[in-house]
Amino acid sequence: MGKEYGHEPERLRESLRFIRTAVINPRGPEVGHLDLAQRAFLTMCDTELTELARRRGTGRTTLLGMVPLDPLLQWREQLISDHDVQTKIANARTVDAFVELTEKLFDETAWETV
Repeated sequence: MGKEYGHEPERLRESLRFIRTAVINPRGPEVGHLDLAQRAFLTMCDTELTELARRRGTGRTTLLGMVPLDPLLQWREQLISDHDVQTKIANARTVDAFVELTEKLFDETAWETV
């Protein structure tokens, strides 16, 4: 599609970055309440997404950031405010991930291909 709009394919591919949102660490504490089949499913999904990204040339070297799964994002799909964190509706680490991601958006070195 990019080529059809006049972009040079290799240059366009090198400029791509992606963000994984609502990420659950399949080995993290947030899955402690899940049973073994659910954990296996999460691990399989994470592996498949990582492999798909690798095959498409958008692996970890083009990952600009990750935002952890947060119930507020999952259920209401809204922005998270400081009030949400202070009242324990949302997790501070989700806000931190968005802040870090926002800073990277304007950091030219974050966009360089590793």
